[in-house]
Amino acid sequence: MFRFMQKISLRKSLWGLQGLAALGLILCLTAAKSMAGVTGSLSGYIVDAQSKKPLAGVNVLIEDTELGAMTDKRGFYIINNITAGTYNVTTHMLGYAPMRMKDVVIKTDLTTRLDFELKLQAFILKPNPKVVVTAKRYHVKKEAYSGSYYMDHKRLSQKLPIDGYLDSFKYLPGIYGSHFRGGGARDVMYLLDGVPIMSPLTREIAFNIPVSAISEVLVHTGGYSAEYGNAISGIVNIISKRGRNNFSAVARSYTDYVGISSIPHDNSRRFEIGFGGPMAISFGGPVVEMNYFITADINLTNAPYKKQLEPFFKDPIKKNYNFTGVYDLRISKNVGLSLQGIASNWRWRG
Repeated sequence: MFRFMQKISLRKSLWGLQGLAALGLILCLTAAKSMAGVTGSLSGYIVDAQSKKPLAGVNVLIEDTELGAMTDKRGFYIINNITAGTYNVTTHMLGYAPMRMKDVVIKTDLTTRLDFELKLQAFILKPNPKVVVTAKRYHVKKEAYSGSYYMDHKRLSQKLPIDGYLDSFKYLPGIYGSHFRGGGARDVMYLLDGVPIMSPLTREIAFNIPVSAISEVLVHTGGYSAEYGNAISGIVNIISKRGRNNFSAVARSYTDYVGISSIPHDNSRRFEIGFGGPMAISFGGPVVEMNYFITADINLTNAPYKKQLEPFFKDPIKKNYNFTGVYDLRISKNVGLSLQGIASNWRWRG
């Protein structure tokens, strides 16, 4: 009897070890897949401005991040796993003037080319201001292998008269409303940082994401990579805005009530707020540095005849609350952990 019970307990322990191993493998595969379609790379060559010879040992740093690289003997550098967005890049090397490149755009799944030509500064004792060069965004993307469109946060928030991110790509070539290349609205895959945000039953978007929480929207209309599955007509990949080493905040408000009509058409009101920056936490041990970015918004909808309907509908006909949060923890120099959460609440009356 004792031997029988011992065999059963040994078999249970083996099953437990196998379960833990399978769970660890699933987590590793999920973490590897979650990085796909979220980050980009930066690479280029650095040479002497006069002799055009490559410079080895130049430090290339991305401001407000912990990312950087050093050039090799060919003057080549590459920085991977950069969250899509706009950054300032600086170079430093003893004997040469530091150089700063502004507004460098990093796109999802693409490698941005950025070259430098450094000038000698060996005998200057007083520090001079940095050389500032503004990066140009080329309209023709040699790296693009499919029908892709990129819309950064500046274009979404300032240049397009839209209420939400879904309105930003409705009139692009090959897209009409929510239909891509003639397919239905349910044939489009919507992703948030590479993770699907669609209902598995209806294949409709399950979350409404504020514009303040978006760093970039990548739209694929065809010829996309095999890493994207379960998509027939197209793909919309939304890249979240991350916190950086300096504090930032934003507040936005939308309304269609201008107050010049005899009948007030207060059909939509939307308020957004977002803030983020650096943060340090500790639970009695070492201090862990982290960056965060949190957004919240509320969308209220009424009918044109609001006063006549108030006895029957005291609250707005539709209420929509959305909350998003991204936390990036730096466990060590080469190890990080990202925590992300999103919640949406919809209420209708009618």
